[in-house]
Amino acid sequence: MLKRINEKVKEHTGAPLWLLTFVRGLYQVVDWLFDNPLYVAAIVYFGPVKAFVVMTLASAVLNSLYLLIYQRTGIDWLGISAIKTAALATEERSIIGRLWNKRFRFPPFTWIYRVLVALPVAVAKIILWAINRGHGTAFLVLSVFQDSFVTTAYFRHGKTGPLDRSDWKIFLTSLVISNIYWTVRWGVIVEIAIALWKRFGAPLAEAASSLFQYLAP
Repeated sequence: MLKRINEKVKEHTGAPLWLLTFVRGLYQVVDWLFDNPLYVAAIVYFGPVKAFVVMTLASAVLNSLYLLIYQRTGIDWLGISAIKTAALATEERSIIGRLWNKRFRFPPFTWIYRVLVALPVAVAKIILWAINRGHGTAFLVLSVFQDSFVTTAYFRHGKTGPLDRSDWKIFLTSLVISNIYWTVRWGVIVEIAIALWKRFGAPLAEAASSLFQYLAP
């Protein structure tokens, strides 16, 4: 079974399963760090407007590097062609459906599973739904849930070599949409967190200090 999966992955992407898994995992780690702790730090340090400019420029450099590697190697490192196939293939859609509907009798396992597996599967379901809805929906959803690199690579339809004018339009538009989303998202969350800390932080800190003094020998 593993051999069949490896052959199928290599057919779609041009790379063996182990190498694709390693590169995809590395990409996901960098992507998560950029979209979460780095974005929060930028908003706290610069403020939302300056953070948007700084992180847009940073993501432009990072995603341009990804595109350069993608073009030079000719390998579908992120399985973008497989995403297109999965949007139409019954087998892949069936697997996603089974993963989404998986349940456990022991509640803690169910919640752990939902965090580790069901949430990523939910994103995959949204992306597949968007791809089946047409180019406009796919462009918007890929820009929000992925990034300008994945969006541009997807709409290049397997082309390699330098980006043409339409490719650059897709890249830059997706770049702006993606960073608007992350700036608004984390800007709102940071403001709520600051407001909650101002409202409840001091009393909680005082209560914790009193409790510590009471329990201390």
